[in-house]
Amino acid sequence: MRKLVLIFFAVSGLLIATSPAPIIPNCADCDVANRSMMSAATFVKTGGSATVYIITQIEGALPEEVGTDPAFTVYRKDGIASSPGSYTPVGMMRAAVDPATVAALLQRAWTLRPDLTPSAQESALSAKLDQMFGSLASSAAGQPVATKLANVIAAGMADPEYRDNLALLGKTFPGVNLCLGNAWAGPVSAAGPATFEIRLRNPATGEDLAVVGRVTVDASVSPTALPAPGAPVNAGVDVEPPTLPASMFADFRALPGNNAKAISGFNALSRQLQGQRVNRAVRLRWATPDPLRQRSILQNGYNVYRLPAGSVPAGWIGGASGPTLSDLLAANPVKVNTLPVFNLEDLDAATAANASNTKTFFIADQVGSLQELRPAVSVLPGGGAAYIYFVTAVDVLGRDGAVSPGTKVAIYDRMPPKVVRGLEVVNDYAWSAGTGKQRLKLSWDPVPTTPETGTLEYEIYRWNSYDGARRSVGATSVAKVTSATTAFLDDIAGSPSESDAGKTWWYTVRAVRTVSVAGFGTQKFYGGHSAPVFGVIRDREGPGVVSGRLNIPCKRPTVTAQRPLAMNGTSTEVGRRIPLTLRCTRLKADIVWAEFFYQPATTSGPSSTVLAKVYFGGNDVAEHVLTYDAATFAQAAASIGLIKCRVGTDNGAVSAAAGSDLCS
Repeated sequence: MRKLVLIFFAVSGLLIATSPAPIIPNCADCDVANRSMMSAATFVKTGGSATVYIITQIEGALPEEVGTDPAFTVYRKDGIASSPGSYTPVGMMRAAVDPATVAALLQRAWTLRPDLTPSAQESALSAKLDQMFGSLASSAAGQPVATKLANVIAAGMADPEYRDNLALLGKTFPGVNLCLGNAWAGPVSAAGPATFEIRLRNPATGEDLAVVGRVTVDASVSPTALPAPGAPVNAGVDVEPPTLPASMFADFRALPGNNAKAISGFNALSRQLQGQRVNRAVRLRWATPDPLRQRSILQNGYNVYRLPAGSVPAGWIGGASGPTLSDLLAANPVKVNTLPVFNLEDLDAATAANASNTKTFFIADQVGSLQELRPAVSVLPGGGAAYIYFVTAVDVLGRDGAVSPGTKVAIYDRMPPKVVRGLEVVNDYAWSAGTGKQRLKLSWDPVPTTPETGTLEYEIYRWNSYDGARRSVGATSVAKVTSATTAFLDDIAGSPSESDAGKTWWYTVRAVRTVSVAGFGTQKFYGGHSAPVFGVIRDREGPGVVSGRLNIPCKRPTVTAQRPLAMNGTSTEVGRRIPLTLRCTRLKADIVWAEFFYQPATTSGPSSTVLAKVYFGGNDVAEHVLTYDAATFAQAAASIGLIKCRVGTDNGAVSAAAGSDLCS
C-alpha cells in the first residue's frame, strides 16, 4: 500500500509545513490570506527500482523577491518526517527554456510511464504541441520535441494563457510538468519510506526561503490507487421544451380548446426531437467523493468503461463499491473515452443523483448501430440494449484508480419510423339483409422495419377540415392497428355514415415505434403524419321502382282506292274478255311492293285470288295488266266482284286491302 502524505494546510500564506521553517516574508501588494501551495507525490516501480514523481500546485501571489520564475529546491531523507536524520538536496524545480535541459528532463519523464514506449510518448507530445500551440510549435518543425517545448515554455513565461495551457498539458505528460518547474522526478529507495521537502528558493541569492511542502513516500509497497468516483448517473434526455411562439398556429389556436392541444403537441414533438440528439447514446455524470477531491492534484480526469448487461455479475451493480480493476479489465470492457474525461464541476452525491437535472453531464457515449456492436454485446428485442457503466479516476501517470459501482443504463434507437406513404381513402359499400351500408376505407404502404424497430403500430387520425389535417397538432387518434395491417375500415363510433352524405372527411396515418428494454419499461417514438387524404360518403339511394307498360309504336302503310270501276258483264266483247290495267302509286319510298287480288261477290267461289305481287324497284308506280274473263273470276251475269290492293314496307309492315267494285 502506498504511503502518501498530502500537505493541504494553508497557514497564513504560503507556508505549508509539518515542521518549523522560516516564514515567507509578507508583501504589501500580495493577498496573503489566499496564498497556498499543494504538494503530492506518487511513484512507479520497474523491477527493483522506483522513481518518485512530486507535484506542486501554487495558488495566489508569491513574494516579490521570488519573481515571476519561482524556483524550488528538493531535499530528501530516509524514513518518515519525524525520523532522525538530515535532508540532503537532490534536485531543483524551475522552468527550463534551454532545449538541452528540456531534453534531459523529458528523458527522465519517459520512465514514469512504463506502459508507453519513449518514442510513443515523444510522438504524442509533439502532436499535442502542434495542435495546441500552432505556429509557435511549428516554428521548430523538424527539430526534436525538446526544442518545440522549450520554445513554447519561453513564450509562456510572458503569456499567462500559454502557461495555463502548458499546465493543462502537464496533467497528461509528466515531462511538461518537470520542464515547467511544477514537478520533480528522481530515484527513490524501494526498501522503505523516504521523505521529501520542497523549499522555496531565492533565485538571486540561492537562499532557501521556506519549506513549502513535505511528502513521504514508501516505495516498498505498491502505489495506492486513487479513490473511486461515485457511481455514474444517467442524465437522461434534456426534455425541457422551448416555448411555443404566440404567432405559430395562431388561427388554429384561437378556436375553442385548440390552444392546449397545440401546446401539448408542440411539446411532444420538441421532446422527441431533443431525444434524437442523443440517439443511441447515454449522457453520464458522477459525484466526486471527498477522499478523491483531496487528491485532485494527483488526478488527470476519468475513464469510463462499458459492459453489456448480460455479462456483469449482480454484485458489480449499485452498492457501496464496484469490482476490482483487474476483474473489470478481465471482462474485456469497452473504454468509452479516448482521452481522459474532465468534469466541469465536482458534484456531491445528492446533486449528481438529482433526476430533474437533465443538463449536467460529463460524457455522452453514443453507441453505433446496434447491429454493428461486438458479438459479445447483448442486443435486446425492441431496438434497445442495456449496459453497465463504470468510472475510474485517472492519475497523473495514466493509471486507473478504484472502480466505481456499476450503473445499468438502457440505450435506445430513438429515431422515429418513416412517414407513412401511399394513403388512399375509398368508399366501401356493403349490402346485407336488404340494407345497404356505406363507410370509408383506408389503405397505405407498409413502413419499412428492421430488427431494431421494436413493436410497430399505426395510428389513424380523422379530421373535419383540411386545415386541421395539415397542422396535425395535439390531436388524438381515432384508432390503432398493428404493423401486420395496412388497412382500416372506419366503422367505429363517430365514423362518417349515410347521414353525413356529401360531407368531406380528411385522414392522416402515422407509424409509432414502441421500444422495450427489460427493467426500463417502454418508450414510444412517433413518425410524422402522412399527407392528408379526403373521403366523401356518397348518396347512393336510387329512385323508386318504375311501374307502367311498354308501348312500341308500329308504322303501317295505307292504301286508298281512287275510283270505282263499272263494267258490263254482257258486253259485246268477244268471249266476254276485257283487258284491265291495275296501277298502284306509292307516296313513300319505304313502301317496296304492292299486291293485287280479286275477291268475288258470291260465296261459292274462292274467297280471294292473288292476281300479282309487284315490287316498285326504282319507280313509284307498280302496274299489272290482265284480261277480265267472267269465267276466270267465276262471276255470273249481273253479279258484283272486288279488285283489291295492299302494300308492304321494307320493315315488314303490311297495309289493309283497299279495292274497287266490278259491276256486270
